[in-house]
Amino acid sequence: MNSYEYKPPKDRLIIAVVFALLLLSIVVFAAGSALREYAGLMELSGVVLAAGGLLIGTRYLMTEYVYAVEMTDSATDGYDLVITECRGKVRRVVCRVSVSGGKLQKITPDTPKPKCTIFNYCQSPRQSDACYFFPDEKEGGGAVKFSPDATLIRLLGGEKNADING
Repeated sequence: MNSYEYKPPKDRLIIAVVFALLLLSIVVFAAGSALREYAGLMELSGVVLAAGGLLIGTRYLMTEYVYAVEMTDSATDGYDLVITECRGKVRRVVCRVSVSGGKLQKITPDTPKPKCTIFNYCQSPRQSDACYFFPDEKEGGGAVKFSPDATLIRLLGGEKNADING
């Protein structure tokens, strides 16, 4: 089966953000034990900071996405965009949409947010390289938000002579 896979790199800034949130939660807990009159407020703030660090770490550090364009098994010789979520050794397909008839839109600061359901499969919260893929050519049916490389953009952009093998 012919296919092309791309695994986006992790954002190094996320490591620093998670570390800072967890370190700040420790400092706030310590300050809460020193300032008895504000102990409840400080402990609540520490819990919120720790929870934020854990949630961000789980989403952006422990979860990886692999984007692939694969030939379908049907007789139409079409292609599918397949997004696989990886957490440790566990891999599961979270999205499979047909490429035929779809529209790829690069996200810029001027791009309005689509008025449909958006499924976010970006590896990083920064949107410098993110795109929307509308599987059914109209923006009302839903959109897949992900961070493709140049080859995936070429394959999904509808080029007539785009070859999946190179």
